[in-house]
Amino acid sequence: MLQLCAPLLGRLGESPSPQREVLQTAFGQRGGTRPDGFFAGLAGLAVLGLRSLAAAKQPLMCLVDEHTESI
Repeated sequence: MLQLCAPLLGRLGESPSPQREVLQTAFGQRGGTRPDGFFAGLAGLAVLGLRSLAAAKQPLMCLVDEHTESI
């Protein structure tokens, strides 16, 4: 998540307050309560919102490759 958001953290101030706060907590920029299921859902929404803000200014491409190994 940090790799997806790190280049966009300068836009974090443009995010709605709950989304901004959850990402600041996730990245250790502010204290917060222990993450739970609601926190994880809000964090996903916050990442999507942050990437949407960036895409509104210029084209944005995100390629995620999940590599798994069989045991």
